[in-house]
Amino acid sequence: MSNGPNSREETSIDTLSSSEPLIPSTFPRVVYLQNTCASCDAPLDTSEQDLNFVHPTIFCTLNQTTDHLPLACGSEACGQKIPDLQGLKQHCHAAKHESFKCGVSTCQQTLSGDRWSLEKHFQHHPEVKFRCNKCQIGFDTPTKLDQHCSSSNHAGYHCPYPNCNSECGQSRDLQKHQLIHKKTTARYPCNHCRAYRGMNGFKRKDHLRQHIRKYHRIEDYDFNEYCYHGSCYHKSFQSLEEYTDHTLQEHQSMPYICRQKDCDRKDMNGFANKNELEFHAKNDHALPYRCSFLACDRVGTKGWRRKVDMAKHMAKKHGQVVEAATVL
Repeated sequence: MSNGPNSREETSIDTLSSSEPLIPSTFPRVVYLQNTCASCDAPLDTSEQDLNFVHPTIFCTLNQTTDHLPLACGSEACGQKIPDLQGLKQHCHAAKHESFKCGVSTCQQTLSGDRWSLEKHFQHHPEVKFRCNKCQIGFDTPTKLDQHCSSSNHAGYHCPYPNCNSECGQSRDLQKHQLIHKKTTARYPCNHCRAYRGMNGFKRKDHLRQHIRKYHRIEDYDFNEYCYHGSCYHKSFQSLEEYTDHTLQEHQSMPYICRQKDCDRKDMNGFANKNELEFHAKNDHALPYRCSFLACDRVGTKGWRRKVDMAKHMAKKHGQVVEAATVL
């Protein structure tokens, strides 16, 4: 994707009339037509839709059981009750029914909510863009914004939740982050302690996995590892014990070894688990990206593995914007 000053995406917002206001990227592109529950007429909680969550949940404020259906098709001839927005969009797409209205306040067009009809409709709204949170360049789709963020190291997405300053470089990362703000979401309980069960369970599975590995020291929870040796490359294993037996017997090597070129922690001088390898890498090897300010201690083992993390530090701590091309 081209990121020069003449690229189509970057000039798309510049060609707008100066009197035509840009609509911020944190607004719902489509809005569900009803504001009361389809099953009991109680008010609906639409806060996640109003905050423009990537996948918002709309639910009845009175009854949240699984058999209570809060949404309904907007077609008078249909009126089918449906449990969630994803199911409603699928139904409207298949039946060609319209249960949503355009999120632009001055537009009264009703829509089915599926991706293709939205892309076609928003061609009539050139002022609506997915805008990078750092440089404010507008893009027609999240995919194009993702590509821009990857090439420029910009954290182009910001969480719209009140008092949350989190930033993400990809739309999928924003979607994962927003799970911590959801009022109704699947919970992942820890079966090894009482502190994180029931409503105190983790909202994200990767957070549960991290908790079990670091707090309970159980390395093979949800284990899925691949052999890196050429003779059986990508052979998968479902437990640390199985993976260790394989590397010892077939390759005369510990399961985890350091990949640094001149490091001797390889073969039988490797590590028994991933935590030991990460500790070694953090404390024994200088990380590739460091802060260029002489008075800053973020160098050597206190540096970063990723360019984007170093660029964030330079911008927040030193007020210096570092583009991808200048990060060495």
